[in-house]
Amino acid sequence: MKEQDDLQGWYPIDLLAGDQPQVVWVNLQGRPLSQPFFFDDLRRVPKASYRTLPLDSLTERGYSTSLYPSAFIFHVSRCGSTLMTQQLMQSARCHVLSEPPILEAVLSYGRKLSSASERQKLLYCAITALGQSLTPRQTHCIIKLDCWHLADLPLIQQVFPDVPCFLLYREPEKIFASHQKQPGVQMVPGLVDTGALPMDTSAIPIADLAGYQLEVLHGLFTSALEQAEHEPVALKLINYHQLPDITTQAFAQAIALDLTEQELAAMQQRSRKHSKHHTNDFKQETEKAFTSCYQARLESLAAQYQQLETIRSQRQWSVSSDCPFQDKEFVMTDAYHKLPMTFDVIRLQQDLACLQDNQWLEHINTGVHDGGWTALPLRAVDGEVGNAAVVEMDPERYQSTPYLEQSDYLREVLASFDCTLVSARLMSLKAGQEIRRHTDMDLCFEDGCVRLHIPVQTHPDVIFLINDQPIHFGEGECWYMNANYPHQVTNNSVIDRVHLVIDCLVNAWLENMFVCSGYKKTETVCKYGDPSITDHNVLQVIEHLEALGADVAFEMAKKLRSIWLNSQKSA
Repeated sequence: MKEQDDLQGWYPIDLLAGDQPQVVWVNLQGRPLSQPFFFDDLRRVPKASYRTLPLDSLTERGYSTSLYPSAFIFHVSRCGSTLMTQQLMQSARCHVLSEPPILEAVLSYGRKLSSASERQKLLYCAITALGQSLTPRQTHCIIKLDCWHLADLPLIQQVFPDVPCFLLYREPEKIFASHQKQPGVQMVPGLVDTGALPMDTSAIPIADLAGYQLEVLHGLFTSALEQAEHEPVALKLINYHQLPDITTQAFAQAIALDLTEQELAAMQQRSRKHSKHHTNDFKQETEKAFTSCYQARLESLAAQYQQLETIRSQRQWSVSSDCPFQDKEFVMTDAYHKLPMTFDVIRLQQDLACLQDNQWLEHINTGVHDGGWTALPLRAVDGEVGNAAVVEMDPERYQSTPYLEQSDYLREVLASFDCTLVSARLMSLKAGQEIRRHTDMDLCFEDGCVRLHIPVQTHPDVIFLINDQPIHFGEGECWYMNANYPHQVTNNSVIDRVHLVIDCLVNAWLENMFVCSGYKKTETVCKYGDPSITDHNVLQVIEHLEALGADVAFEMAKKLRSIWLNSQKSA
């Protein structure tokens, strides 16, 4: 096995540019990150836990334990972002990456690339590698970037369009005072690449450090305003004065982090300490007096701060108001559940492209679609390419088809599931088509057989309703859906939606993955034995069953009518 083939549990920390770029990797040995900054956690790692490999060690791999990002945190420096990440680290379910150095290396390197797709791929691969969970309990990946990466927010939004971004800020004069006392690296000329920020330091004398710092602040606030005005849905503003409570309230709610009493207590306790020195109690900093020559610049910055405040007051974000799916893609319910597995979208789509010209089969349930729903069998009964139907759940009947045998990455994806697989299909819904409301019985976690979806190609304009709840499955993610509930899909986009759909049997490994990622069964009373039958449609269902003329249908209609009559008597 090549050295770069065995990188599960290794995290990229630097990209060394040159004729043959290399990536520096570190093995964190399964210990959760806990320090204020990622770099601080590296101090405890022995030298033997480092290795340097070619760039393709980063760009040509997938990670079965990678968590999809739950949030990106941006900031203008010295405004509470470290306090927020330290609070979140008190939850064992949070994989918090505070300013990981590989992102600075990747973003800086990417600015020199002429291809936008190469920049996007590089960033995606770096974040996917960073997202590897360090413990089975981790379900949420939260990434805080360096302050000057505000200028890179559009790129991050292109790569992760469905991940919420949060921007922290505070009064610029207080930020300036903090940097006057102890400058950050971005406030010293030449230490880091801040060139992507909208700033001009050419007229500032070398000896005028304060003048340089004010220009950096101008670049940060200008970039913050630009992003706040152009990202009205994705970017959520947080004022320093909303901390620490907003972390455990609106922020946790927005990323579906349902905190326990113990986690809340730990976060509150951490908020009483200094954000960067956890043994010291927190004390408000004493502001430094400024000379009059800087007053005009500070007033200009204060005006930008007030503009951010105006935007924040007009756009009070909450879990129920900001996005088309109302952030429901993060809400845990027994109708659907996001598993802590992420797959390489580029490699998935490469395999799809190789299979695209084969004979896709029309889905046998023609009553719920008009010809736009097709499937390509990867595991089928007796391995037959002409059979995409799932008519029984006996895993011994299902074998790999030639389509799977010629798809290296799809085989790798299926092999990452340490449970018994039944069927596996690529399922396509053409642009402009729909799958009408229906159910697929006996396919839920509690019944011992689950249906998992891994989107290979999709779009935000694909509307997926499960039990009447709208949900968006992102490319490369792994989602469970309770097919016992009524579900339907409308593809309003201009591309075909393609999912890898896997049916598998529940075992200890899969059960542990569900439980550790926060799955909770929602107990609901199902009056008629089928969640799709309600008081509103039961009479129509009875009429339809009786019209079938079969004995079993008459018996079912009789039972439904009895339940309905009894409910009417008690009403």
